[in-house]
Amino acid sequence: MVTNTRFTEDALIYGNCVGLYLLSWDYPKNNGLKDRIDRLGLYPITVSTLLNNREKQFLLSRDIVLCRELIGDDFYLDHLGVSDVRKQRILKEITQLCNY
Repeated sequence: MVTNTRFTEDALIYGNCVGLYLLSWDYPKNNGLKDRIDRLGLYPITVSTLLNNREKQFLLSRDIVLCRELIGDDFYLDHLGVSDVRKQRILKEITQLCNY
């Protein structure tokens, strides 16, 4: 069972008792969704503080969901019409976020 929130203590006890695989935001410890996202750098573009809502919508409408999809490919940022200076700031932010 997978949830993007947290399991109650009762849910953990029941799930473990009946042999369910449990995955939540913070369970199992050190291997929950948050840990996996951090470890693999799987951040959605919506976390960018430098892209505005219109730009995020543009990228999402073209199936660009993860920040790391923009690393090494200027095509979509060029089509947004952002300046070279701003593009470099955006790429720096997402590169640091994704641990590249």
